[in-house]
Amino acid sequence: MLKTRLRNLFVRGRRNLEPGIVRVRTSNEGFEGLTGDGKVETVNWSEVQKIFTYKVDCFTYDMIWLAFELRGHEGAIHIREETEGFQDLMSALAKAFPDLNPEWYLDVMQPAFDERLTVLFDRTTEA
Repeated sequence: MLKTRLRNLFVRGRRNLEPGIVRVRTSNEGFEGLTGDGKVETVNWSEVQKIFTYKVDCFTYDMIWLAFELRGHEGAIHIREETEGFQDLMSALAKAFPDLNPEWYLDVMQPAFDERLTVLFDRTTEA
């Protein structure tokens, strides 16, 4: 049931990913994502409710994505691994959410061409 709900969230969220986030700039408080049409999405770590990762089969290669569900924000913010600043975002996540599995990126990589939808962080399940 939960996996179906998550899959539906991402199917709806991925319908209109373009122009999408093309550049990420991190800070101690969160990050800003610049979209292809010049809009800025600001994410504060304190507003993050869930962090997901998943992989999209692009026929001859896979694309790994991060998605952030925020308090008071409809839908999720999706960022692909090709985005400028993605490596900095991964480092910032490790600092902001120290309980994240440090091997999450390697885990989602394998096996090839499998979606591997994984919840990395879920504030709604914290006590």
